[in-house]
Amino acid sequence: MARRRSYFSKSNQNDLAGVFLNNCIASQQKSKKAEKAAIDRVLREEERERVRFAREEERKRVRLAKERERERARLANERAKFNQKTTAVATRLELEFEKIGLHPGKQTIATIAIKAVQASVSPAKAKSYYIDGMEDTLAQSCAVDFLELKIGSEYQHLVGYPLMVDIVKNCRPQKDAEQDKSYMELKSEIDNEIKELIAKAQREVEREKVVNALFTAKLMFKDELGEFFDLIEENDWGKEESINSDIYKERIANKAKYVLEVQSQITPIKLSRAD
Repeated sequence: MARRRSYFSKSNQNDLAGVFLNNCIASQQKSKKAEKAAIDRVLREEERERVRFAREEERKRVRLAKERERERARLANERAKFNQKTTAVATRLELEFEKIGLHPGKQTIATIAIKAVQASVSPAKAKSYYIDGMEDTLAQSCAVDFLELKIGSEYQHLVGYPLMVDIVKNCRPQKDAEQDKSYMELKSEIDNEIKELIAKAQREVEREKVVNALFTAKLMFKDELGEFFDLIEENDWGKEESINSDIYKERIANKAKYVLEVQSQITPIKLSRAD
């Protein structure tokens, strides 16, 4: 880097132009050095600020993570205490239900246990709050729970289901309802209905598979395939009835015949070799 020279130095008296040029270069270099130092200073400050910000963000992230973890732990602890209390109430309710001949239905007992804990009712007092005077209503709910185990809630729409609920509701103890003649007859009827519903659903699945396979393989004309589907749907056929039916064979033959006719009309193109 050039250093400034004095105009008054005896050695420079004969080279004032050179001194001037040297001093200009020195000033320019000094200015660039000062500018670079300023830029470096700004960059160092920006880097320190970036590091400070990153550290602050990391501390914030760690703090929030700890807070979330504490909140999860708190909620988990509350749930554990709540579940422990509801279990205690439910256990007491099961005993009380059995004493009065009611089926200790999980859904009924769980609903009451939750209400009791939310209302700060102890297991010992649950009976006076939620059973005494409500036996008839509970008998209905317990009967539904009982039949959910024996039949399933998805079949409540069946005609005999409400009749079975009434039988279980009025039986004491309710678990002995299975020995009731009317109950057994209705249960047999409903079991048969359920078997038929399951078989019907299976036939529907089979029909859809047959039609999808025909559509994919293009073994029938589209309009005839639609008519075929309507027919097997109307007759409630499964796979075997569908593929063994006359209309199935007829429609398959129609498409096959058409394909053969088209193929027979196609004239192969013969390529002659140039001499």
